[in-house]
Amino acid sequence: MRRFFFQHSGGETYPLNGERGVLFTDPQGLGVTLSPVFADLQYGFFEPVADSAEPQGAVTGNLVFVGPNPYLTYRQLMQWLGSEITLGYTPSPGTTYYRDLSVNYVQKGELTQVRWLECPCSFFVTGPWYVGDVSALKIGSGETLGTPKRYDYVYAPDLGYGSDAIYSLSGIIYNRGQLPGVLDLTYTGAIVNPRIRLVGTVSGRVYGICSAEASLVDTDTLHYTNDFRAAALLRQTASGDVEDLLDALDLSTDPFARLPTSEPVQLELLSDTALTGQANILVYSYWRTV
Repeated sequence: MRRFFFQHSGGETYPLNGERGVLFTDPQGLGVTLSPVFADLQYGFFEPVADSAEPQGAVTGNLVFVGPNPYLTYRQLMQWLGSEITLGYTPSPGTTYYRDLSVNYVQKGELTQVRWLECPCSFFVTGPWYVGDVSALKIGSGETLGTPKRYDYVYAPDLGYGSDAIYSLSGIIYNRGQLPGVLDLTYTGAIVNPRIRLVGTVSGRVYGICSAEASLVDTDTLHYTNDFRAAALLRQTASGDVEDLLDALDLSTDPFARLPTSEPVQLELLSDTALTGQANILVYSYWRTV
């Protein structure tokens, strides 16, 4: 049986299958809508003239509050729920997808004859469906550490060192979705003039290079993401100070290229001096519908 849950930014989840007195019923908007533009060639022939636009959708349904005090359960969920929320969807055991939402409305009415509180709800969609793969790269031991988290894909066994392990760290990463993927990399340790390269393993194509003129010490953290909404390269010190390295980037090499759908890519983290730390990688694969 498919299952739903809410998850907020802190990672805490709220089940929607009756475990805490809340059911998500009659869900709508889990599919996909495209709006391509066609030219009329006459006599019933049409030619696409623009890429398929994807209008912002909405997930709708009913939140049904059951149990001895439905109004109390309603209030507890509304106090827990923020304006931005993630919907988790498990269509079958071992497979979970996520979708970021923004609350439109959650109505509140009267109890039904069976003393349930049925509340129509609507959430704006702010991104496609996704899963994440988590793996770790470790410098110094000659081996790769990979720890699967709550996601169903693990690529840790494929991760390894570059040919010059003193100055680089590399591994093969996979985008398993229908849309360009997103990479989130965090490296803590010394690094000088960091470069992050994405190279196709089949074609040899260099999809992008993120390079910056910067020096980090052992206690600094380098954070890179090519997220669609918040692409960034940041340095964070041990005291918590954050420096945006955007001004130090070479923008001519497509520093925030996304992961292709056509082939795996070799991720390379390079430095002018020895790397002394560990890089943690999170890969987001996206789907239009699941």
